[in-house]
Amino acid sequence: MAETEEAIDKETFSGIIHCAAKCNVNDVTSDPNIAYLVNVESTNLLAQIAKRKNIHFTFISTNYVFDGQKGAPYNTDDPTNPINDYGKQKAEAELKVLASNPSAAILRISLQYGRHGRRFLWDVPTFVPQIWEYGNFLVRKLIFTL
Repeated sequence: MAETEEAIDKETFSGIIHCAAKCNVNDVTSDPNIAYLVNVESTNLLAQIAKRKNIHFTFISTNYVFDGQKGAPYNTDDPTNPINDYGKQKAEAELKVLASNPSAAILRISLQYGRHGRRFLWDVPTFVPQIWEYGNFLVRKLIFTL
């Protein structure tokens, strides 16, 4: 924890967008301890650091927190009901983020991100400035439409 906080102290940040995740469902099932450290513990750690340093925190979550049975688009206040370990970890991370940093934003997306998956990470700069400009209203709209 100290090393992460020291690294953040070396720069000035107006926001942290936490995109890292162990998102391959098979990897999460085969190595749940490592996945939990990445998906839940590191997320909570960053949310706490951001809160202490007054840095806006955005957590990239997933639609896997839902079971897909609603039959209509999900809203931000719909109850979660994950059906696999990945979804369960992301749902737990969401709760921990909001408990430790209530002003954090959570984006539930259906795209995978990272170097080896879809290229969502490269699309982040196209909508992040709008999040800061319009606050929670746009975040909720993005959650609904992505």
